[in-house]
Amino acid sequence: MPIETIRNGLKLERGFENLPDILRFEASSIHMEREKPYAVVTVVLNSRVLAYDDMCLSKNEERVRLANSAYRMMEGNTVLSDQYSKEMFKHELDLFCRDVWPEFVGEKTGVMLAGDSDPSSMPYLLDPFVVEGGGTLLFGAPGTGKSWLLMLMAVAIDAGLAWPWRTKETRVLFTNIERSAESVARRLGMVNRALNLPANRPLLMLNARGKSLKDVEAAAERTIASHGVRVHMLDSISRAGVGDLTSDKSANQVTDILNSLCATWLALAHSPRPQSKEFGGNAAHVFGSVHFDAGADVVVKLLSQQAGLTLGVSLAVDKVNDGMRGFKQTFALSFDKDTGLSGLRFASSGEFTELGMASATMTTEERIEIELESEGQLSATQLAERLNTDRTYITKILTSNNLFIGGRQGQSVLYGLRKNTPAVVMESTPSEGPNPFVEMYEKAREQDDNDTRPAPILPF
Repeated sequence: MPIETIRNGLKLERGFENLPDILRFEASSIHMEREKPYAVVTVVLNSRVLAYDDMCLSKNEERVRLANSAYRMMEGNTVLSDQYSKEMFKHELDLFCRDVWPEFVGEKTGVMLAGDSDPSSMPYLLDPFVVEGGGTLLFGAPGTGKSWLLMLMAVAIDAGLAWPWRTKETRVLFTNIERSAESVARRLGMVNRALNLPANRPLLMLNARGKSLKDVEAAAERTIASHGVRVHMLDSISRAGVGDLTSDKSANQVTDILNSLCATWLALAHSPRPQSKEFGGNAAHVFGSVHFDAGADVVVKLLSQQAGLTLGVSLAVDKVNDGMRGFKQTFALSFDKDTGLSGLRFASSGEFTELGMASATMTTEERIEIELESEGQLSATQLAERLNTDRTYITKILTSNNLFIGGRQGQSVLYGLRKNTPAVVMESTPSEGPNPFVEMYEKAREQDDNDTRPAPILPF
């Protein structure tokens, strides 16, 4: 009777000769505590739960208590109890409990794993901050916009948006243990509008203000299984409920919970306060044990700068296991004093001097996108001057990428983002019939495709 893996743990099933009955032992919430294995062990006959207990698997007295309780419930089935003695029942429960932990951690056998002969680029669900099958920590000081960014990312992945990040459409669960459901619903409406989605677009949420991650672990597990969730977002690990976050054991336990709930996750964390003597006021790291950084596949540092009703937010990849550190993006979040978040765009060069744009870490295409998002329309010459880049190279990018669209205004050709096409339509564009500027754009792209000259090699 081999032990099988199920969504939330392990199970063992056994049948009986000449009987239709199926007895099942299940173990869930498997973990190590005080160097002893623990689990919730459930005994099920057909579809009926006979007994269950949250128990130490290695303690015989706890197994005896569970066996006695379950077997009493089974004794009403005299045909089965005549064939299956109480002693045999206890023996099989002992064997199951003995094998749960080794099976759970994979200690029984090793397997030969072949290397990938054709490795591709990193499989991002939200490029470059959320890796498929990996965990991300987004950290920063309180009040810097972390929760807004987390929800923006959650909706972007859930909707499969191509802006402001390239994403892969994937079902998301957003676990909120910080705010009221009403507050989060208001925020979701604002975030949807900022991403050009219907304000009432839903997002799967688990709202449990006042609870801890440990408290809602089982509920999150059931939600993830029943809704086919592939990405779990958490606000935040500061309410993990496992003890002192500066403890290595607590940090590992939080990471283990997140990894066991969903292979891909993104959780908010905090940086220490500037006056923290324990950490030297170092806001460059996640508050708590170093094992938070070690346990995450990607660590993203968030800094912000307030400018009136606009909040500049910088996201920088501080650590990544299988990629390159240093990538940075800076956004401008616009707020209305009455209605909250009203808009999202890339910040323009020099807009938030305290944050530093670090444009050298971006591709030229991304830098062009930022400038056009900020200004609406610019010529290739203007972009070349702003980016200190060869104009021919800029033109080549503008005419060969579907992200950009151009149209003539007077003697100049101005370019904008295709997703903002209404803002790029020029003065003389007819209201009906084919758009001559789109035709011109397509022709320019065709001419450029025939240009075999190599693009210049630039120093960034």
